[in-house]
Amino acid sequence: MPVDHFGYTQSATFNMKFLYNNSFWSPGNPIFFYPGNEGYVESFADNTGIMWDLAKQFNASVVFAEHRYYSENVTLMPFGELAYTDVKYLGYLTTEQVLADYAQFVPWFKKNVLNCSSDTPVIAFGGSYGGMLAAWFRMKYPAIVNGSWAGSAPVVYFQNGGIPLDAFDHRTTQTLVDSGCNKETIINAFKAVNALSNLKF
Repeated sequence: MPVDHFGYTQSATFNMKFLYNNSFWSPGNPIFFYPGNEGYVESFADNTGIMWDLAKQFNASVVFAEHRYYSENVTLMPFGELAYTDVKYLGYLTTEQVLADYAQFVPWFKKNVLNCSSDTPVIAFGGSYGGMLAAWFRMKYPAIVNGSWAGSAPVVYFQNGGIPLDAFDHRTTQTLVDSGCNKETIINAFKAVNALSNLKF
């Protein structure tokens, strides 16, 4: 995989890890793709049950691709052992680069692993940051991804997204109060955390 999909001065590449299971798949049926997020790809394959449940129903291929810079194996990271040593190496850890990795990977997987039609439908799945990646993947590369399932992903939780920016804080506080916690104690605890974070050592 190219380390840089968008520039012309960096020619380095890295090997991207992926896992797949075709136990349920038959030609003509979809590919369920998990665009890996911040962790080892195996942890997502072990904990993303909905894909496995639906794969049986839809006779889908199940595929998990590992997010750049988050491999357990340092040799699979861009720049290897240098990956986290300098911003000049770490600067390629962006969602734009990650999505471009997946946009290059999916057609390659169709051709080289499944040997299936290029128009085989692909549904991206993800949770939390992975859910954001699944949604953004569909938005940015609609010719590659037919749909996405974004669980626990704050897709519209941005300024001018239609959700008040304090909605999470309000709901969390209300849940704690409804559970018997004292609201003033909660507020004072956050003030103490903020004060500690501003201390200079």
